[in-house]
Amino acid sequence: MQLKFTDIGENTFIDIIDSNGIVIASSKPSRTLTYCDYNKFFSTIINSKRERVTTCHQCHDQEKRKKSTNVVAFVPLEMAPWGISIQEPEVDVFEPSMHMKKTFVTLGAIFIGTAFMLAMGISRSVVDPIKELIKATDRISKGDLSEPVAVQGSDEIGVLSRSFEIMREKLDRSIESIKNYNMELEKKVRERTRKIKEGQQRIENLLNKIISTEEEERKRIARNLHDDTIQDLSALLMKIDMCKLYPEQISANKIDGIREIVLKTLDGLNTAIQNLRPSLLDDLGLEAAIKWLLDIHLGEKGTNIFYNITGAKDRRFSQDIEIRLFRIIQEAIANISRHAAAENVFVNFKADNNHIILEIEDDGQGFDVKTLFQQTVHARKDFRGLGLLGMKERASLIGGNLDIHSVLGCGTMVSLKVPLKTEEREDV
Repeated sequence: MQLKFTDIGENTFIDIIDSNGIVIASSKPSRTLTYCDYNKFFSTIINSKRERVTTCHQCHDQEKRKKSTNVVAFVPLEMAPWGISIQEPEVDVFEPSMHMKKTFVTLGAIFIGTAFMLAMGISRSVVDPIKELIKATDRISKGDLSEPVAVQGSDEIGVLSRSFEIMREKLDRSIESIKNYNMELEKKVRERTRKIKEGQQRIENLLNKIISTEEEERKRIARNLHDDTIQDLSALLMKIDMCKLYPEQISANKIDGIREIVLKTLDGLNTAIQNLRPSLLDDLGLEAAIKWLLDIHLGEKGTNIFYNITGAKDRRFSQDIEIRLFRIIQEAIANISRHAAAENVFVNFKADNNHIILEIEDDGQGFDVKTLFQQTVHARKDFRGLGLLGMKERASLIGGNLDIHSVLGCGTMVSLKVPLKTEEREDV
């Protein structure tokens, strides 16, 4: 029996097989009534009523013993112990998929080539600007900020390029600002170094002045003691010896003469002691000490003194402030007495809860303050003006500010302002 089908292919055939493995009917007449149940494969699946898809080898050329692999689909019938087997060469079964595979491979190769070309184009459009940015950053890292960063496009690379250009401009301005600051700093350092050297020179001059002043003061004290005190004591000793030799000639007049010599000696010693450390400053305070300075330096020479005190009458300050103010005033009044040739001197002393303000003015011959200070700073042996520097140094030690104003032929004014600390504001 032959089954008739249309368009099932040359190598495809359909068999109806019974439970004994005999082909009852086939699309190929040569297979009808042939035995094809190898290893009872079909008998087993017909009896078990199971569908099966598998492969088998079909011999096409008995002489060359060439075999091909077929795909077998078997379906048992429900109403009879038969089954339908459809066999087709594996090559034919998978030919569409192989064709589709080849098509996919071809399309894949085309897509890969297209993607590669597209990637190359995109890469060039991205890599080239990045290379330019790398070159620009390399120049910037080496300190070359003169060449601007080229801005390419409006995409992310362009935004990055603009950001680099803004950074370069800001960095250039910052470096220029740093250079200017360094130049200004070097200038300040040189100025500060010069001031330090001047300060060191001033300190050296002040030390020399102190040593010289101490020696001069010792000479003056020794001379005064020799000229006055020792001579008076020698005269006193001679009178005492005369009285001892001629006790009968002792009279009231001789005793009064001896007493006068003793009083004169005491006055000389008291004056020397007052010059070294006036007891008035310790006992009666700054006001009394200032008046004493004015009297012994200016009053005895006939200079007119105008003294005004406000807020400091009978008031005591700390020991450091009082002694330094006293030395500043002593130097100022001594300078007026020695050099100014003034007819009138005005002293204004004012104290409140926060400051002490002192002004000493004269109508003497004056001097050139700037020139005198320059000579004092640079001279090593000429000590003119060191007294003024000493006044400034003493004022700075108590936090004060001392100003000296003078014009040749128009007199001099010394102004001092000293802040008072909390513990110095109350009377002591």
